[in-house]
Amino acid sequence: MSITTLDPVERLLDNVEQGNSIIKNPNVLRHDYIPKRILHRDKQQELVTQSLIPLYKKSIPPNLLVYGKPGTGKTLVVKKVLNQIQNRVDKNSYRIKIATTNAKDQSNLYNVLVDLGRQLGLKPKRHRTTNFGYQVQDCQSVKSLIAFFTLLKK
Repeated sequence: MSITTLDPVERLLDNVEQGNSIIKNPNVLRHDYIPKRILHRDKQQELVTQSLIPLYKKSIPPNLLVYGKPGTGKTLVVKKVLNQIQNRVDKNSYRIKIATTNAKDQSNLYNVLVDLGRQLGLKPKRHRTTNFGYQVQDCQSVKSLIAFFTLLKK
């Protein structure tokens, strides 16, 4: 009796072809994945939601500072709450646009603001005194801006 050993790569590829993958839902491995339920963060979700309720009522919410150790779910909680509010207001024919950025991907505050402006559909204009900027009249349609920055120590 001989035992045939398959190459580990071939074995895994065969399993995938047969629908037997070790990963049931590969989407959960994406950096932007937001689960339907965030475990052990109910209180934090309630606090963020309470702070952003004015947005749901077509008002300007207060400033919100979310801080804590890296990897504890701050970004996830805020994004989930904002997405749920956006889904609700979309049903009520009141549109909001969410723009987020990760400050570790930007070299300075100016680049953060340019990134947020682009996400909101604003086009930067060249000025003589500054490299780029947004003219005030371009921002007239933006009634309220919620900026969520992920700040990391370098």
